[in-house]
Amino acid sequence: MCYILKKYTTLKRSRWSIIFKSEVFVMPKLSRETMLIISVILLLIGLELLAVQRVVLTSDATLFLARKTNHPALAAKDSLDALTGSDIQVPPLTVPISVWYGRGALLLSFVIFLKNSK
Repeated sequence: MCYILKKYTTLKRSRWSIIFKSEVFVMPKLSRETMLIISVILLLIGLELLAVQRVVLTSDATLFLARKTNHPALAAKDSLDALTGSDIQVPPLTVPISVWYGRGALLLSFVIFLKNSK
């Protein structure tokens, strides 16, 4: 690990400054307008998350997520479809939204806004 860090930085500073100065963590400078847009988007997402208590996905979206995550319920559904020859509907997935998600998005929005206001 020191060899990789030595390739990108000088070893004159402390260990943490070496890690954060390496090319792995280099991020382009964002303008004030870009940060304002990010904070407004986070503000809107936070307000939406505060207004919503749960998200109910359609059966197609539930099936798509089950296929992508290799959920065991999908294997049971496929085997039942093969045995019975009928198309069994998957019950829609309900995702509860905690109030802390909205509060966190709002807080992050305010922090970004206040940090970039001059």
